[in-house]
Amino acid sequence: MLDAYRRYFDNVMTGYLDREHLDRRELDDARLDARLARSNAEASVDRMRAEPAGTEEDVALAEGILASSHRFVHSAMALEAGLYMPPELARPDGLKRFVRDVDLTLQELAAVVRQPAHSTAPLPDLRSDQNELAEAAHRTGKAIATVTVETEHITNSLNTMMEIVHRRGAHPVPAAARGRAGAA
Repeated sequence: MLDAYRRYFDNVMTGYLDREHLDRRELDDARLDARLARSNAEASVDRMRAEPAGTEEDVALAEGILASSHRFVHSAMALEAGLYMPPELARPDGLKRFVRDVDLTLQELAAVVRQPAHSTAPLPDLRSDQNELAEAAHRTGKAIATVTVETEHITNSLNTMMEIVHRRGAHPVPAAARGRAGAA
């Protein structure tokens, strides 16, 4: 599911970063694949709940990721809807870095979900990226509410997923959480 969401997000953001290369058919296919992946993930979690071999921790991990991923994909869909506004308004400075860092984060989350012992380098600080993006949007007058608000939601959902898998013993930790852990 996370891989399918990554592909969908990448297609949506191509529309913001390079509108000429946006392939509407590919975007539609990615959206449909993401929906199917979500349905399959939800069915898997339902089966986990019913099976005696499934642990409460595994079910809680899967449910937490599903809940946070739901907010992520809703934001991606809102961003897709924003593709119909004039392109010069839709791309605040810093968006390219944010998109790259979201892609890396989703890639690492998917790897950790597949293999909890997966070790990863420190992940990007999405909160910092999003703050810089919002400040640049405001400073340049390109403060498009859709982009600013939805990148905030995406940041929150991915940071939440990273904390969920970290509490489960996997390695990726959001930069904000690393700072809190060092203070404790």
